[in-house]
Amino acid sequence: MDLQHDLEAKTEEVAKEVAGAGKKVFAFLVQAEAELLKGTFNIATFIPKNILSGLCENSDEVHRGKQSMQQLVGSGAKLDNIPINAENSKDFQSVARKYGIDYSLKKAVGGEKPQYLVFFKAKDVKVLTAAFKEYSAKVVEREGKKTIKERIKQDRAEVKAQNRERKREKKREEVL
Repeated sequence: MDLQHDLEAKTEEVAKEVAGAGKKVFAFLVQAEAELLKGTFNIATFIPKNILSGLCENSDEVHRGKQSMQQLVGSGAKLDNIPINAENSKDFQSVARKYGIDYSLKKAVGGEKPQYLVFFKAKDVKVLTAAFKEYSAKVVEREGKKTIKERIKQDRAEVKAQNRERKREKKREEVL
């Protein structure tokens, strides 16, 4: 009885895989027909482009870029982490996208300032080193610049000082 049940389950799995492959082939043909009708069909670029986009890919989904911790752990690679400031997390994310790093952000509990831990795959260490060089350069550059509010405050103080000086000069002229 168990053998028959296992055989039926396997048959269902194979049928689902065949149906999925059939859908992919159908989508491939529909897209080819649409490009033929437009007159933009080029077999040299169409087939490799569609194979790379998933015509022949496995049903297992490979996650790239920002992921959940569960997806990152599920990849089976050894994980390392680095702390970053919450203020600079957006800068890190843009650099990580640029370098194609698989990572996960987790907010660290405790401390006065909010901080994040960036978990990444250990095999990405060289790429991550290059990304962190660029990220740290961005952070240092940003810290060197004053914010708009600070610049406005400074400009207002300068204008007030100039106005005081003008008033003093006017009083001196009136006295003379």
